[in-house]
Amino acid sequence: MVSQGLFKKIFLLLGDLCFFFISLWLTLLLRHGHNYSGDIFQTHLHLFSLLAIIWLIIFYAFNLYYLNYYQHLTIFLNTFLKAMAINGILTVIFFYLFSINANITPKTVIVIQILIFSVLFSLWRYLFQKIFNQNSLKQQVLLYGLHPHLNSIIEEIQHQQHLFYLVGCYVFTRDPNIRISAPIYSLDYNLEELIKKEKITTIVIAENLNSTDSEDLAKLLPYQVDIFSLPKFYETFFQKIPIQFLETSWFLENFSEGQKRLLATPKRILDISLSLFCSIPSLLILPLLALLIKITSPGPVFFKQIRSGQNNKPFLAIKFRTMTIDAEKNGPQWAQKNDPRVTTIGKYLRKLRLDEIPQLWNILKGEMSFVGPRPERPEFIEQIDKNIAFYGYRHLVKPGLTGWAQINYPYGSSLDDARIKLEYDLYYIKNRSFFLDLSIIIKTINTVLKGWG
Repeated sequence: MVSQGLFKKIFLLLGDLCFFFISLWLTLLLRHGHNYSGDIFQTHLHLFSLLAIIWLIIFYAFNLYYLNYYQHLTIFLNTFLKAMAINGILTVIFFYLFSINANITPKTVIVIQILIFSVLFSLWRYLFQKIFNQNSLKQQVLLYGLHPHLNSIIEEIQHQQHLFYLVGCYVFTRDPNIRISAPIYSLDYNLEELIKKEKITTIVIAENLNSTDSEDLAKLLPYQVDIFSLPKFYETFFQKIPIQFLETSWFLENFSEGQKRLLATPKRILDISLSLFCSIPSLLILPLLALLIKITSPGPVFFKQIRSGQNNKPFLAIKFRTMTIDAEKNGPQWAQKNDPRVTTIGKYLRKLRLDEIPQLWNILKGEMSFVGPRPERPEFIEQIDKNIAFYGYRHLVKPGLTGWAQINYPYGSSLDDARIKLEYDLYYIKNRSFFLDLSIIIKTINTVLKGWG
């Protein structure tokens, strides 16, 4: 399952890169006509290769390589048009500010290439969907045994049916009379025949195995099927950690921080570098933002609040004030979507994440990181701890300005939202790496533009 998904993404990426340079070749051919030569293509190749990297990064930020993303054609087109609008702006900036090659006059070339590439890209994605959206390429999952949450797991799997990634789900159980929204095979059925008949590619062990079960599953190794425990499958497929399936022993096995020690230095370097880089343009708009806050509502410009940091150590988080000064006259409250306590200018600051700019100081001080679980208030942590198991493990790392939960889950303000976000936070803590941090930072561009996470 993992290898097929990775193969599809690489195939998709290589196709995009190939059609980018095909579109460049066609653009130069149209632009220069009979005067076109290989030298002209070579002259453009170096700068446009850098441009291709920028375009692919923006496509990645807009989830155009996320195989679980597309449910409808309109969503794909809307996302692609937004990504190309950003690419168009970045292309103009790139050439008019950084191009030093006098032989390249990019205005007409840019317009033609964007049009040609858009057509080729759309046709390529349509062809890709036709190739991979075939039943013969469908991932077939066999859930071996029963689990109290099995029905909800099946529903989540079935909900993941989408343009590029289809999943068939079957259950192999001792109780063939149980009501489950998937085809059921009893243990009387020959497991090897079932693998061949339904073309099973993945087996998920949903209950504790006895010696007979283990021996039966061991016979399937020559069939080259992927065999997962239920937590591992859930983590791999949904990219979050299923807290309802876990015990404390799981954290002892998977959250050992010794192996992450080498990550601390490059992560800190990234935090300081990005904070300084973002601080320079921020200084230009700080006076304007402060003025707007001051003239649109009474009260201070900055909002300071105690938050819980790494190892639950409290620190003073700083943000631009976006709520009225009496926002918590009735005690601490979770912020709501479309919260009436938010000021007029505060709505825009929140939507564009400009209220977070002062937290760059928290990052420079080492209290926060650019990437990590969002810092929560101690008052809410006490409430959440009583209702959600394992919540305290999210404090093993520094809180972040953005995070895996923020780019994967919309704004939430309930215990159920906190539980789902915890699953994403735990996934990040377990799998965090320098490149995952970079990935989250890039994808935050899309989250900010959507005003979603």
